Amino acid sequence: MKRLMLAVSVVLSACALGAGTAYADGGNAATNSTGAVQVSGISADPSVGGAGGTTAAAPVATPGGANTADGSTGAVQVGGDNASTDSTSVQASPTTQSPSATVANGSDSATVAAPTSVNAGSGGNDATGSTGAVQAGGGNSANDSTGAVQASSVQTSPSVSGSAAGTPVSAGTSAGTAGSNGSNSANDSTGAVQVGGGNNADGSTGAVQSSGVSATTSAQAGNTTAGIPASIGGSGNDAANDTGSVQVGGGNSADTSTLAAQSSAITAGPRSSSGTTSASAPVSVGQGSGNTASGDTGTAQVGGGNSATGSTVAVQSSNVTATPSGGASGTTTTVPVSTGGSGSNTATGSTGVVQIGGGPSNPAGTSTTTPTAAGARSLASATPSGTRSASRGNVPAPRRGLLGLTSPVLRRSQPAGAGVTRLVPKTSPSSGLGRIVHSAGTLPFTGLALLPWLLLAVLLTGGGAAVRRSAWLSA
Repeated sequence: MKRLMLAVSVVLSACALGAGTAYADGGNAATNSTGAVQVSGISADPSVGGAGGTTAAAPVATPGGANTADGSTGAVQVGGDNASTDSTSVQASPTTQSPSATVANGSDSATVAAPTSVNAGSGGNDATGSTGAVQAGGGNSANDSTGAVQASSVQTSPSVSGSAAGTPVSAGTSAGTAGSNGSNSANDSTGAVQVGGGNNADGSTGAVQSSGVSATTSAQAGNTTAGIPASIGGSGNDAANDTGSVQVGGGNSADTSTLAAQSSAITAGPRSSSGTTSASAPVSVGQGSGNTASGDTGTAQVGGGNSATGSTVAVQSSNVTATPSGGASGTTTTVPVSTGGSGSNTATGSTGVVQIGGGPSNPAGTSTTTPTAAGARSLASATPSGTRSASRGNVPAPRRGLLGLTSPVLRRSQPAGAGVTRLVPKTSPSSGLGRIVHSAGTLPFTGLALLPWLLLAVLLTGGGAAVRRSAWLSA
């Protein structure tokens, strides 16, 4: 710790003494302004070296260009291509800095570094007619706004590495927002915060927007390693004329909404290993980007493909998956878990809806066929008597019992390629649903044999006549 403090002190001393080279270009204009501070391109590279391999450096650079702050009050501009006419603002063009320090003592050593950059966007910064605007990088516009904070893509990678008793040790984090060719726009807004690029919050109040965010934290000691990568993809959010929206990732739209929270797909993959033992737990929430909550109140959307236009208090998430796994000595165990569906969630004009997983994955208009369960009887599959089937041949006639009553015989039918059997009637009095076949010598609508029933009718009629005649004679 003492050596690290010594290295930091050396860096600060070098900066104070002006070690290295520093210069600034011209091209600044602050006509009719009050309290304006303007600095064009800056480059500084202070460094120092000490005994035993101790070093320290703190290079810093901003590009040159022209700054304009005409008619402004308290404007601060660093770098170039900044405009804050008739405004009160702080502006800085793209900036890079890479401070580092190394301390060595025999076979033991330690290095600390923290490179950071605010990358250029599309064009310069413009805060004309604004109050309290803060802009960093480039491609930011906050004209006639109040309290806007804007930054183009930001990257940082602090790390520590070294060795102790011959064992390498390291730890670090790499984090940043996705780059974008687009710009941040918060014209006529109040309290907008935008990071990354391609964000639009014109006419909004309290909007917070960020393009895709990624971070990877890792550590190593000997043959033991651990890492936690995480990311939110996408770029470009739209919250024009919105109040209190929070958007992360990209492809999110919350125009004229209130208190909408939107995020594109979130992924994380923590992992660790030591020798032959390893473990990981990748997790993802949603897939892709593109959420819509226009004209909405209190919506929360995660993933992509969610729509809650004109809704109140809708919570939506596309598919959620997790695949934890572990291994030791060549044996690996994995336990994948996920919610179903891969389509989109829609809650247009709804109140109090919670949707997770997404809609059905089948495209619109498609259908699926479910095999018939074994042993199920199907009327639609019955074959009319005497008809021929290409796969079955002639269907035998039904067995007839007393008075011609039929005894339907069930047989097994196995459609080609289905691999599933079902029981269907061998015969049917119909040649199709709703159509009856009247064969000669049978009763209509029933298919029963005519002759036995005719004899029974004659016997009953004769018996009835004899009984009536006997009663008439006895009277």
